[in-house]
Amino acid sequence: VTAIRRVPQPGAAAGAAVQASEDLQLRLWDTRQGILKGPAAAVRAGPNQLICLDVSPDGNYVACGSKGFSRENCEVKVFDLRASLQELHSLPCADQTIEALRHVGSDRCLTASKDGHVRAVSLPSPK
Repeated sequence: VTAIRRVPQPGAAAGAAVQASEDLQLRLWDTRQGILKGPAAAVRAGPNQLICLDVSPDGNYVACGSKGFSRENCEVKVFDLRASLQELHSLPCADQTIEALRHVGSDRCLTASKDGHVRAVSLPSPK
């Protein structure tokens, strides 16, 4: 597990948790149940490992930062929590691994990467 966040109210999956892993999977766990037998949804988010993530303030999207060694590999990926973690966007935005990411409103996030930069990344509007 590289990152985990709880989905806020009133999101589509409110009360669930989103988890990124070294096995290149992004998982949605329904934590409202007692014993968890498996994820409610899972997608292969590779080819690069997701290192950090944050859920949008409305609880409908999750943005993830990836590991890599070039601008093509270090990207912010956006997934739709309302559509079983469907990938919506992939935005290259750093020269080295994105170590931290936070949503700032519904259309922007801040990233911090190993290349020493903090960036404000505009997220495309969902289609």
